[in-house]
Amino acid sequence: MFFNAHLKPILPGLAVTLLVALAAKLAEHAERMLFGRGWVESLVFAILIGVVVRSLFGLAPRYFAGVRFCAKTVLEIAIVLLGASISAQAIGSAGGGLVAAIIAVVCISLFVSYHIGRALGLSNHLSMLVACG
Repeated sequence: MFFNAHLKPILPGLAVTLLVALAAKLAEHAERMLFGRGWVESLVFAILIGVVVRSLFGLAPRYFAGVRFCAKTVLEIAIVLLGASISAQAIGSAGGGLVAAIIAVVCISLFVSYHIGRALGLSNHLSMLVACG
């Protein structure tokens, strides 16, 4: 029941994105074999392959759900896991001054961006959205 209702619609698009990811990894491996070093990461290859495939062949509607799932849900999970991989020890080794500077720059950027939005006539909510975006 769960398989049919939730997984079955995303399987075709999931398969396409997995094929693109595999092609990107193979392209990166071929690059390393040819040049002895990787100049372009597989992520960039995946983006390029996706753009080329979508431009040349389009995307049938049956793939939309799976591609959307990978582009949103899987990508968000990957970003969270990547962020979680930064340990407190790594942050501590960067030094308190650097951490304080980063916090200060983020706060100043939010403050300035928000007030630029307000000066341009945006509402409070929209100004905050633009500042955070």
